[in-house]
Amino acid sequence: MAEKLVDKNIVDTELLSLVGKNISKHLSVNLIAENLYQELNQLMDADIFGVGLLDKEGKALVFRGVYERGKVLDEYQIDLSEDRMAIRCFKNIEEIEIKDWGKEHKKYVSKTYKAKAGELPESLIYHPLVVDDKVIGVISVQSFMKHAYSQNHLLIIRNLAQYVALALENAKLYEGLEEEVKKRTAEINSQKEELEKNYANTTLLSEIGLQITSSLDFESIFKKLHANVNKLMDAEVFGVRIFHEEDNLIEYKYEIESGERHPIQFIPYTDDDNYSVWCIKNMKEIILNDNEKEYRKYVNEIKVVAGEMPNSLIFYPMIIGKDVVGVITVQSFKFNAYGSYELDILKTLASYTGIALANAKLYESLEEKVEERTKEVTIQSEELADRNKDITDNIAYAKLIQQSLLPSDNVVRKMLSKHFIFYLPKDMVSGDFYWFEEVDNKIFFALGDCTGHGVAGAFMTIVSLNILNQALLGQRLRSTSEILDFLETKVNKTWQLNQKKGIRRMDGLDIAICCFDKKNSTLEFSGAQSPLYLIRKNRIYKYKADRRSIGLITEKKKPLFTSQLIQIEKSDLVYLSSDGYKDQFGKEAARKYGEKRFSELIKNITKGSIKQQKIDLEIEFIRWKGSERQVDDVCVVGIQF
Repeated sequence: MAEKLVDKNIVDTELLSLVGKNISKHLSVNLIAENLYQELNQLMDADIFGVGLLDKEGKALVFRGVYERGKVLDEYQIDLSEDRMAIRCFKNIEEIEIKDWGKEHKKYVSKTYKAKAGELPESLIYHPLVVDDKVIGVISVQSFMKHAYSQNHLLIIRNLAQYVALALENAKLYEGLEEEVKKRTAEINSQKEELEKNYANTTLLSEIGLQITSSLDFESIFKKLHANVNKLMDAEVFGVRIFHEEDNLIEYKYEIESGERHPIQFIPYTDDDNYSVWCIKNMKEIILNDNEKEYRKYVNEIKVVAGEMPNSLIFYPMIIGKDVVGVITVQSFKFNAYGSYELDILKTLASYTGIALANAKLYESLEEKVEERTKEVTIQSEELADRNKDITDNIAYAKLIQQSLLPSDNVVRKMLSKHFIFYLPKDMVSGDFYWFEEVDNKIFFALGDCTGHGVAGAFMTIVSLNILNQALLGQRLRSTSEILDFLETKVNKTWQLNQKKGIRRMDGLDIAICCFDKKNSTLEFSGAQSPLYLIRKNRIYKYKADRRSIGLITEKKKPLFTSQLIQIEKSDLVYLSSDGYKDQFGKEAARKYGEKRFSELIKNITKGSIKQQKIDLEIEFIRWKGSERQVDDVCVVGIQF
């Protein structure tokens, strides 16, 4: 008897291994379930077999490809809030075995229940499906006989669950990739003209931003905006409406229709049938392409304050920090004049205009305070404190805007799941920046270090990020060296224009830029005074950059930037860093951290996980700096392939 049992276990083990190999070949959830049901009945009594996977919203288990007595049941789902065996198994990551439903079900659920599909079994096994410590669903085998399963059957399901979890995860990834490929192909086919248009408009937007944010007279700002907005979109009506929170009013001071200015008017903030009021109260955009049909989404009736009724409208709130300072609007008498592209343009203009308006308001308030100080010398110290607060608040607003231009951790994680960004500005705003974009199955990323820090460095980062996007999305450059050449040309041109206007130029920009080709596992690197560190199998390799910065304007023609191609192996680590970490003085050593110590540090910490590496970098920086002041902005990016 014992020998027969041993022989059966050997056969079951071999068959289980074969089943695991077979299902791992399938990239469809339904095919995996069908193959499993056919094979599983050779190992045990499987009147019912099913797999439940967590849905995209994370609120229910979806059972697809469930078999009962040889027939496929209709797809169904069980909400995670329900008191059922499948949910108990999933939530508690718990294996469940029942030999007699009537006697044992109350060990796991409060009461019996009807089957979602088919009939209730007498015996059942539920086992969680786990991939990389993450529960993705459950697997279940069930019988209409009592005491149908033995300890050996439990072992089979435990082992099978590992194969199934990996196979299903691969199937989900494949389905997602197929959808993404179709989606990206359709997008690329429709984007050629749009990209060319985007490039021209992005350049114009950048120029508008530089013009209006450098002015302190909002009347001239409005004229510059109106002169350029019709180059970007259909804007027969254009307005910038200012919210006066203290008076509960919206001021219509800057309004123009078909080239004619409207008279100044004030709208009460209590008028809920006014689009501007809705936009400010909800801090959301409004976009309409058929005013008479769509207005009820926002108001109960259409109110035209002045002029003719438009058919297409966009309103976008101007937000500084957490405060709404007003609304910017474009309107057309045509139907279907606007889409997401025009909305994105207006969003950018709203940011620039909000900053310009805040600066203009600040300047006006400062002028008034200067007059007051000439009359009231005794309150000079209090006024200076108010002024400093206003300036600090304005820089804080600039910080929020700068942070909004940097890619979020979630966006980067979708491109490169194993990464970290250690970003520590010296002041409220930073001269260091990082940049990530994915195009044509290639991931582009860069780390830049603008000369200086604070407000001047921060404005340089905004210009640099804009030019990088122009190079990649507008010019469609794919070589890292060509992108650096384009960046240098545009930066030099920008500062040459500013020098003619009497604006002091920045000295330069150090940057490292990479392009990871996912298909070929290659990494192209180019650098301007900023190297790349590669850590492979506990050895560190430093790839040197070209020995010059970007943005130094000279009469002599510069040589083109070079690039280096690196074949990436699994588990390779790449580090990019600005000078801030290496240039930091230590309290005890009274000298800079230095290149050699930095190289040894990143070599040693890469033995830990990517998350731990960031923690180790932060701890070491704090330990080294001690009570010394931070001398520069710090930015270190780490990526594991």
